[in-house]
Amino acid sequence: MRRVQWNHCVLGTALCVAAVACGGSGASPTSPQCSETVLLEGGAPLAANSFYTDPITVNSAGRVDIVLDWDIAGSRIGLYMTPSGTCPIASFNARTCTFLIRSEDGSKPRRVSASNIAAGRYDVHTVNSAEQSQVATIRVSLKSETCPPL
Repeated sequence: MRRVQWNHCVLGTALCVAAVACGGSGASPTSPQCSETVLLEGGAPLAANSFYTDPITVNSAGRVDIVLDWDIAGSRIGLYMTPSGTCPIASFNARTCTFLIRSEDGSKPRRVSASNIAAGRYDVHTVNSAEQSQVATIRVSLKSETCPPL
């Protein structure tokens, strides 16, 4: 299967990050603010019956939120997150990977989260199990635990 990386920015050896404050109405000045860092964002074509891996770097502990959308509503699209380099296609097919996120069913756009993710390197896997190609968009963010859930 092919491997394609999403369009995303790279700054030096680290992923380009954009810190965004997530204000909320009614929050008291003493409550912790929601913070967000975009780890991966972009769009790419997904070939029929394909497996894609994109590396991300999490610089501090928090919650990883992923939003994935694609063209054809009835398509079976899988979304997964594993520790970096631990889930080659053979292990994935055998389902022996350590999945931190495993989402195989659900409507589009797919919205998934993993809480208490430690700083480190991870892989985000996108699988198009459909018989047709399509275009998908993805946004992977690191959020503080004080942010509202997806």
